[in-house]
Amino acid sequence: MGLWPFNRNRRKLPFEDLGALGADAANPGGPGRRAKSGARADDVELTTWDHPERAQRLRAFIALWFVVAAAVTGYFLYQRALELADPNRNLTNVLGSVGGQTSAVLRDADVIKILNTKYKLQPRFLSALSLPMVETPPSGQDFLWPSNPYGVAIYRRGVKRPMVASQVLFTSPLVVFSRPEVTQALYARGMVGVGSGGNYRVDMRALANLIAGNRPWSDLGVSRYRGPISLGTTLPDQTNLGMIHAGLCANILLGGRVKTTADVGAVKSRLRLVFQGGNLIGENSEDTVPDFMTARNVRQPLMMGYESEALDFKLSLQRLPQPNARIGDVLYPNPTVWRTHPFIAINLRGKKLMEALADPAIRDIAWERYGLRPVSGTSNASVITAMHVPSQIDGIIALPDISIVGALLEGL
Repeated sequence: MGLWPFNRNRRKLPFEDLGALGADAANPGGPGRRAKSGARADDVELTTWDHPERAQRLRAFIALWFVVAAAVTGYFLYQRALELADPNRNLTNVLGSVGGQTSAVLRDADVIKILNTKYKLQPRFLSALSLPMVETPPSGQDFLWPSNPYGVAIYRRGVKRPMVASQVLFTSPLVVFSRPEVTQALYARGMVGVGSGGNYRVDMRALANLIAGNRPWSDLGVSRYRGPISLGTTLPDQTNLGMIHAGLCANILLGGRVKTTADVGAVKSRLRLVFQGGNLIGENSEDTVPDFMTARNVRQPLMMGYESEALDFKLSLQRLPQPNARIGDVLYPNPTVWRTHPFIAINLRGKKLMEALADPAIRDIAWERYGLRPVSGTSNASVITAMHVPSQIDGIIALPDISIVGALLEGL
């Protein structure tokens, strides 16, 4: 017989077999023992409930078991209620600064869902200009995500700049935005051609030398615009686009990669013409592209920018019920350079976010919705076909080294 108190198989004891209950003569087995019906007086059966101390301990054990079970169940129900009330309660917050279009990726609802559910991460960030971001010592941040190919090198130049890892997650090539009449004029001069995918290609060497020659628009056969032929860009010493554009044009005008101060001296005077005052479009090309592409701003018939800006704008138009905006032309320069988005992981939390952002699903969202090309893997072919963009970017050249950039940009 076990210790379980409800022993249904035990037979009731007939009183006539015992005589008087509690009398030792009628219960020769002693207290706590009962004789079986029809058996000898010493043939007895032990029960748990007939031992008061043992029964008390058993009752206490059962009560404790129920208390523990109730407490465990209550704890899990409480945790579940907290989770439903605040889904972010068990997520790791990752703090940082983000520049350029990558901030749109981190704000995307589907990207946030992937980071929350799959990686248990919650990015919290401030949008910032890339150059000040990497020039200022980080304070209480887990990561920095500038949109400048020199971002990591500039960050490393500072004293006591912690970093556990860095990785380029997305890229976008430099492109030229052009008014249709200017595209036709350049096409007539043999400077623009049409690629196999229906995209325009421009001879960047010929265009840079044309601009550096300080020639008027009328020489190009475009009488609508006054002044010298120019290519709109941003401040080279303060912005990503201006800095990258200056490096590309310096290499083109030199006929090779600018490496020394002597090389800078050889191209500086002609490079200044490319950045003459009338062609500056402001601090941020992302704010200017929509106006340019919809002809709301016709001050600059040619403007530098990024492929991702053009694709982001076109994709946003497709989401409208009745898109009717006029689209300018996008010319792919040859040669050109990459605008990279290097992720700087300051600590292990930042590294976890960096690794999570390399998720194939996030990579596809960045390309299909925001025009950011993945560094690894393939791009969605449907976007390439619909947007008339090349599947592969040709003519990529290296930018001047960071050690020479300061001398190159001075005075521009």
